[in-house]
Order: sequence, then C-alpha cells, then structure tokens
Amino acid sequence: MHIIHIDWSGPHSVAEMQQAFHSDTCFGLYQVYGPHPVYGSQQLLYIGKASDRTFSTRLPEHGWIHGTRDSSQVSIYLGRLCGNATPDNDTWSREIDFAERLLIYAHFPPYNSQKWVVGNDPAIREVHVLNWKQHRDLLPEVSGLRWFEANDDPASYHPYSNTESGKQPSQSTVPTSMSATPAADAPIAPATGAAHL
Repeated sequence: MHIIHIDWSGPHSVAEMQQAFHSDTCFGLYQVYGPHPVYGSQQLLYIGKASDRTFSTRLPEHGWIHGTRDSSQVSIYLGRLCGNATPDNDTWSREIDFAERLLIYAHFPPYNSQKWVVGNDPAIREVHVLNWKQHRDLLPEVSGLRWFEANDDPASYHPYSNTESGKQPSQSTVPTSMSATPAADAPIAPATGAAHL
C-alpha cells in the first residue's frame, strides 16, 4: 500500500491566493468552495493540483472562480503532501497526481469535468490518501482499493450465513465477549480507547 499524507490549511481568500503562496513548499492539491446554483452556498466545487506551478500561479488560471454567483464567497483550502523526507520531483508530482485523481473520483465535485480518471490503473489500487487538519468536506481517508474499477464485484457477494454447508462457525471461533452472557448484577466496565473523529 502506498500511503499519501496531505496536510490541509484554510480557508484562504481568492485575494490571498494571488499574493502569498509562491514559496518552494507551495505545491500540492487545493479545494475550491463557493456558491452553486443547484447545490447551494459554500459547496465543494472543484479539486485541483499545483505540481509544476505554485498555488498562487495555478489558482488565477481558473477564470470561472470570478464567474460564480458571488466570488467574494469563494474560499480555498490548500493541501501539501508531507512525510519524513521530501521525495524527488518525479515522485512528488506522481503522488500529487494520484491523490488528485482519487479525491475527485471519491467526491465528484461539480466543476471537475474529468471525474472518471481512476479507471483501471492498477497503481491507484495501492494508493491510500490520509487527509489531515483543515480538510473541510473531504473524507479523512480515501482508499484506492475501494474505488478501483477492476476490484472484486460486491454485487456478486451475499451475506454470511450459518445455514450454508461448511460455513457454520465453530464455537471456538466465537469471541468470548459475544458468547458469554453477563450476570444481571455484574458491573459493566466503561468503554476505553474510544475513537475521536
């Protein structure tokens, strides 16, 4: 599995984008939010990438941003790939491309015209994107295995059943916590290790 970590920041205004993001770390992915005539205000409109140009160079190329119903309501979130060490430029660019394709496919933003770009690329199957911090409406995790078109077909699956021949679990495979019935006066232990979303 190839894990791609993305550190998101935002919201940023359109005016801020034209001035402040020109450094050597200003590459990666971006989300554009704003009004949409069907979906309403502050919706995810577009996911894009800045791999050969900085964020501040790439974003102004989207002329449609100023053509929205109210461009003053447009907000932008920036995603920088992160890890223990910066890879070579080719690997960095390839990871940006994989992450963009997978995020577009999983979220289907209305202004992205190429929504079916995952297809049957076997490399996508191994990609797992983890979104951190201000990822806004993006899922915190997106797996290529889940969206890869050549994956197993869930339509051919059926629910497990203990009536099928050879499918009945033995008593030894049933977890103790499921098979044992506590006494009526037994204390209930508090849950531990609860996950925080």
